[in-house]
Amino acid sequence: MIRTHGSTVRRAALLAALCLAAPLAAQDFRVAGGVTLPRAGSNVSDIGGQVQASMELGPRTSGVGIRVDLLYSQTSSQAMSVGDIVFGGRSMRTMAAAGGVFYRREVRDFAPYLLAGGGAYGQTGMAGVALGLHGGVGVDYAGSRMRPFAEARMHRWRGDEGAVTVQQRERSLISALVGLRF
Repeated sequence: MIRTHGSTVRRAALLAALCLAAPLAAQDFRVAGGVTLPRAGSNVSDIGGQVQASMELGPRTSGVGIRVDLLYSQTSSQAMSVGDIVFGGRSMRTMAAAGGVFYRREVRDFAPYLLAGGGAYGQTGMAGVALGLHGGVGVDYAGSRMRPFAEARMHRWRGDEGAVTVQQRERSLISALVGLRF
């Protein structure tokens, strides 16, 4: 009897592991590009570009999952023209490795989602790396083979503590991205 009981426990544990592992085994990748928008109240024209690569672990339809992003953004740094950026090198570069959780809810071919988390941010003019938070909304379209998506997100982190201007003490990046999920 003990042998039968142990066999039943092993089978139940194996079945539970398979049921739990199946939703977590779903893995998607995303590539995206878009614009970064100026900080609210900013006087300078600092609209720039951003590229991002992501990996998701979790359900493909509805539910909660984990997402990891790598991003690179470049904006003008109070440059007066495109020539200042290209030839003068006057640009602000931001690199980040961010992670967090998402919640996606599928409604027909569309799947709106929320995401939030934290990350490590580095930016030109900053000594070292700073920890920060991010949050955003997006929508996936599953009605085509390409599986496009659109997303808007805000990243915030602390810059230089001794800086005189608020823009250098409190850094942020607001992005609007479009891309493909595969």
